[in-house]
Amino acid sequence: TINAVNALQRKGYHNYCLTGGFLKEKSEMLVSTKGAEMLKEFGFTKAFISAAGVNAKLGVTCVNNYEVEYKKTAIDRAVKKYLVVDSSKFGVVRMNYFANLSQFDAVITDKNLSEEWAQQIKELGLELYLC
Repeated sequence: TINAVNALQRKGYHNYCLTGGFLKEKSEMLVSTKGAEMLKEFGFTKAFISAAGVNAKLGVTCVNNYEVEYKKTAIDRAVKKYLVVDSSKFGVVRMNYFANLSQFDAVITDKNLSEEWAQQIKELGLELYLC
């Protein structure tokens, strides 16, 4: 959240909504039960969602349990959902499940993604962006 606000300010954007709450230093995320509920009132054209693990059988996961409700809500309320994750996270499972890979429209990752994972992503009908 804090990184996103700083990036928006640098690009000249001045109107945005923060959900508020307690700052989680490691993830730089503002967290509160009211903040998660607030997200349910909005609709988004695009949601860019990060993950700490992507597993073919056990889905898309994150390390921190406080992220789960925010991520699920963003996925539910967005028209287009992008999973943004580096290639080292594929095949990894973390403790907190929040989505199936098929719930996303596209995957954005680095060029080190294995051919096997690239094929699985394409078979799901997802767009794949290698950066």
